[in-house]
Amino acid sequence: MEAALKYALQLLEKRSYSKKRLAFKLGLKGYHAERAAVLVELAAQGFINDQRYAQRFIEQRQLSKPSGKKRLILDLMKRGIERELAEQSWRQWEEDELRANEDSPALLALRKRQQRGDLDLANWQDQQKLFRFLSQRGFSYTEAKAALAKLLADDRTKRSTC
Repeated sequence: MEAALKYALQLLEKRSYSKKRLAFKLGLKGYHAERAAVLVELAAQGFINDQRYAQRFIEQRQLSKPSGKKRLILDLMKRGIERELAEQSWRQWEEDELRANEDSPALLALRKRQQRGDLDLANWQDQQKLFRFLSQRGFSYTEAKAALAKLLADDRTKRSTC
C-alpha cells in the first residue's frame, strides 16, 4: 500500500483528481488491490474531495472558457463526478456568481468572445455566429437569446453615447 499511496500523492502534487479518476490511474499502474485503501486514506486526510474538485473545476472553467450548465455537468461526469454532485456544485457556483456579478455566464462568455474584435454586432450573420458560439458552449436557447439581446442593447447604448 505504501507504493500506491506514494504514487497517488505524486499524481495529486501535479493536479487535482476526482476519486473515480484517481482510482482509474492507480489501476493503470497496477495497484488494483491497494486502490480502495489508498482512496480511503487520501479522503480521510483531505487530499481528495469530489465536491471540492467539482467546485474548483467549475470556477476555473468559467474563468478560462465559460460554458453552460449542460456542458459543465457532462464534463464533470466524464471526470468521474456523479450527476447529483455536479448539479449541486453548479447551483452553488451559480448562486455565488449571481451574488458577486450581475451578468450571466452566457453574457460573460459573449463579452470575452467579443474582445477578439473580429465581429460586428450590427451584422446579423455575426450575431448568428455568437448565438452558435453560446450553443456550442452548452448554453440553452433561452440563456443565449437573453445574453445576446443584452449584449446588443449594451452595444447600441454605447454607440449612441459616442
